[in-house]
Amino acid sequence: MDSLGAPRPIPDIEGEAAERVAARIGITRLIGAVAVIREVAPDIGIQAVHLLLEVARKPGITVSELMRKTGLSQSSCSRNLALLSAQHRLGKPGLDLVYTQEDPSERRRKLARLTDKGEELVSLVVDSVR
Repeated sequence: MDSLGAPRPIPDIEGEAAERVAARIGITRLIGAVAVIREVAPDIGIQAVHLLLEVARKPGITVSELMRKTGLSQSSCSRNLALLSAQHRLGKPGLDLVYTQEDPSERRRKLARLTDKGEELVSLVVDSVR
C-alpha cells in the first residue's frame, strides 16, 4: 500500500518474462536458420542471404526491385546474384541457388528465381523457424 492506503500496482513481471522468453525463442530459431544456410554456404554474407530471401518471397523479381528492397547498389546486387547463381565471377562455381533470365516483355530487364537447390534450402530455412 502507498501512503494513502491504496494498493501499489504490481509490475507485470510475468508479461515481461514471457516477452523475454519469446524473444529468446525467436533468436534461437533465427540462429537455426543461419546454421541451415551456413551448411550449404559457409562463407555467405548477409547481403546474399537477403537477396536469396527476397527472391524466395517474390519469384520473378526484377534486379531493380531487388536493389530497392535490399538497398544494394547495382554492382553489389550483381556480385551477390553471381555468387548465388551457378557460375560465379571469374569462372568460379557459384552456389546454384538463384538464376536470372531475360524478361520476355522487356529484354533489358532481368528476372530472378530460385533454382531447385534454392527452393530446397529455403524450405529448410522456413522449417527451421517454425
